[in-house]
Amino acid sequence: MALRILFLDDNKERHKKMKPLLLHDEAYTVAEAFDLLLKKKYDVVFLDHDLGGEEMVASDRGDTGMEVAKLIVDNEIIVDLVVVHSCNPAGAGNMASYLRQGGVDVIEVPFTRLPAQVDGILEKIRR
Repeated sequence: MALRILFLDDNKERHKKMKPLLLHDEAYTVAEAFDLLLKKKYDVVFLDHDLGGEEMVASDRGDTGMEVAKLIVDNEIIVDLVVVHSCNPAGAGNMASYLRQGGVDVIEVPFTRLPAQVDGILEKIRR
């Protein structure tokens, strides 16, 4: 069975690198991720924190992956796993903590290590 995967990241090169590994739906903005999450069911959601071409931004800005984490928890969207792949340690930690407090299974893997670990991550869901 093919997994239904959503990959949120503002970096087109990251999408290009991950597409052969994940065969995912693409979201580049919070609005695109909201639209997809409210229309479709996903098994795995990959979340970046810093969007819009900026790095190391605060989680309270309203235009970060944190908003998507809040949407998942606050609307009780059922997802088997969320993979936080942000290279912003504070932002990644904030998202992971919020998701875990909401009962969501979370893995934190910075994007720099994600391609090498993606097969193992997806295998956990397939079991």
